[in-house]
Amino acid sequence: MPTIKDLQRTKQPSPAEATALQVGDPAPEFTAKDESGKTHRLIDYRSQTVILYFYPKDATPGCTVEAQTIRDAWPDFTGSNIVVFGISADSVASHKKFADKQGLPFTLL
Repeated sequence: MPTIKDLQRTKQPSPAEATALQVGDPAPEFTAKDESGKTHRLIDYRSQTVILYFYPKDATPGCTVEAQTIRDAWPDFTGSNIVVFGISADSVASHKKFADKQGLPFTLL
């Protein structure tokens, strides 16, 4: 049985660690604007499979390849009741420019 000293030495998780999501975990509810300024709420997609992918910045080399890969595989997603959201901290205007330039058929938030 652990002693009080053992319990005191046990590292408590930080708030970020305590709430960290793992692959396959349900996403917390969120609301965000897309590249056209339309507001999306996760709860509105409850009847669909939602794929969220997070990336650091629009139009950077790695992020562009990632978006192009999803774009090029888009036929695999259509007709399967799947919605894809790319999420970064960039502005609505930045998302619009990036989505238009890359011909992205999915939504950026």
